[in-house]
This record gives sequence, structure tokens and C-alpha cells, in this order.
Amino acid sequence: MLQSVVRLKWPKCIKGYDIVRVDPLRFDWRSATNANGWTVEALAGAEAKECQAIKRWGMNLQPLTQSTSGGGLEFDATPFEIIEPIGEASRYVELKNNLYVEFSSLGGSSEKIIDFANKHGLLHDNRPSHIREWCREIRRMENAVRAANKAKSSRAAMAKLISHINEEVQNILDNAAMMTPILDQESKGISLVLRPNDLLSAMWLQLMSDVAGEKTFAACSECNRIMLLAPGVNRSSRKTCGPTCRKRASRRRLQKQEGNSL
Repeated sequence: MLQSVVRLKWPKCIKGYDIVRVDPLRFDWRSATNANGWTVEALAGAEAKECQAIKRWGMNLQPLTQSTSGGGLEFDATPFEIIEPIGEASRYVELKNNLYVEFSSLGGSSEKIIDFANKHGLLHDNRPSHIREWCREIRRMENAVRAANKAKSSRAAMAKLISHINEEVQNILDNAAMMTPILDQESKGISLVLRPNDLLSAMWLQLMSDVAGEKTFAACSECNRIMLLAPGVNRSSRKTCGPTCRKRASRRRLQKQEGNSL
């Protein structure tokens, strides 16, 4: 059987990351006559962190949204948040096994998102890292992981999951992810090493690899968070995702026992 392994060395800012709130109305976004097409200038009241983000990304931060009248794109004055590095120095970190499980459980908490970025880096390194994009991708990954949990008992759910993952993987391969066969020293067999171009792609490939390897998933009995049940990760009989839920389940059992004894 051909095994697949996802590998990635990904840059992470040494000093960590911070959330920067950008107010489009504090900048002058205008069309230019030169080859660049646009200019962005700070107006009175623009904060230093906002200006630094504009300097880094320029018109990539242009606040456009789809027109409600169907006439194309229009200016969106709604403030937005992006994740920016604190300083320029970075180092490369190895991709953590089963990282997609941790990512799928972040929810919409900005605190948890920043903590994840501080440990593993940003989803991409070639465009602004919007908080709204993180929340959208977390929801998509969470839905896929939950579908993987249901797929073990439903052929229809499995077909839907495979279709969804195939779409993601095709997008990854279209963006020049590399595949290299290697000789696995432990199994003495051949493994297919997948080398994606960014962290988000790596996590989707991890999920694909685990689904193809028939890994088992389960929902925490207390918070419903999805867990991967695999040797070296979680035992097959595990019912809760961590200490907090384990204590909660224990209290619930004690209360039930006390109620039955009355």
C-alpha cells in the first residue's frame, strides 16, 4: 500500500503576531496614472500599525465588496482586522502531525487564532491574513472533520466528504504542490511525500491522508469537539477532548450517581 506523508517547513515570526484593525476611511484609495494603477495615502487619524500594514500590502488591502446592484465591485468602508507579524525576523518550523484537528477547533476566537499563529505561523505568506478569512477556513475545516466522523457509518456521507476533499486537493495541486516518492526506512515500503506551498494546503492534505488511511474520528462527549483516534494521538476508547471536559464528565457522572442514590 502506498503511504502518503505531508511535509512542510513553514516560516513563523520569532516575536509572534498581532491583530491590526484597519479603517478604510483613514486612507485615500485612488486610481493613479502610472503603471501601478492605484495609490494609497494615509489621512489624518491613521494609526502607525495601520500605516505599516498599508506599506506592507498596499492595494492588496483595497476594501472592495460585491455591489448589491450587480454592477461589479464597490468601495467597502467597513473596518477589518488582519494578522501582522511583530518585527521581521522569522524561523522555519516543521509541520505538526494532525494539525488540522487543532485548527478545526479554534472557532471564531481571535485569542485562539493568534495563539495558533504564534505556534505555527500564518495560513499563507503571500497575501494579507484577514481574520475573516481565518474564521471562514476554520469553519470549512471543522465541517470537513465532522463529515469525516460521520462518514465511517454512512456511504453517502463518505461520498460527500471525498468530493469535498477532492475539490480542495485539486486546488492545492493546481498551485504547484510537489509530490515525491521516497523509501520509508521503517516500513521499507514506498511513501509519497506531499510538499504543499502553504500551511492551509498542508492541513487539507493531512486530512486527506488520514481519511485515505481510514483513521477514526470521534466527537467529545461534552463539547462535541472532533478528536482523531489513532496510536500515539488518542486511544480508541477516549470520550473527552481534554482535562476540562474530562472533569466536567466526571462531575456529571457523580451528580447522576448521587441522584440515583436518593
